[in-house]
Amino acid sequence: MGFFAKRTLSAAKGPTPDSFEKRASYLLIARLRKPARIRIGAKGIFSFPAGWYVYAGSAQRGLRARIERHLRSKKKMRWHIDYLLRRATLREVLVLTDQGWWHRISSCAWDRLKTCPTIPTECELAAFLLARGGRIIVPRFGSSDCRCSSHLTHFRHHPGLEMGSFIRRPADSE
Repeated sequence: MGFFAKRTLSAAKGPTPDSFEKRASYLLIARLRKPARIRIGAKGIFSFPAGWYVYAGSAQRGLRARIERHLRSKKKMRWHIDYLLRRATLREVLVLTDQGWWHRISSCAWDRLKTCPTIPTECELAAFLLARGGRIIVPRFGSSDCRCSSHLTHFRHHPGLEMGSFIRRPADSE
């Protein structure tokens, strides 16, 4: 069935409806079990090795609709990530809002990880993933509106993202 047994975002044990309507960033974590050649729209056909893919995205408003769209299997191909998700299985979503960080694995409930004083941008998240050893498979994937080399990174094994790594402390900025 894929990522969620019920393919909608439930606020029962997680984010309030308001937290998904404000500016937020998110990470989609997908697994591609076997290598595949995948057409990414007008970018062309690329060879994707098996492994884990992490996509950094953001929404200025309407995050709930954006995430639910990513979860749907039937949709018009609009964004680069849509093409990859036809073949890869979306396994986790991490949502970062000013009301907290929310994580969901498979069909489990949303877990609130911590409050978030600042929300990293999708560009900051993409840079973080590259610094953690992520590889770029498709240059400029998901980053046509910025100068990032890519918003999609590949890892051979589950990236095991440490949520504390995203928090900026005053000493870190020196």
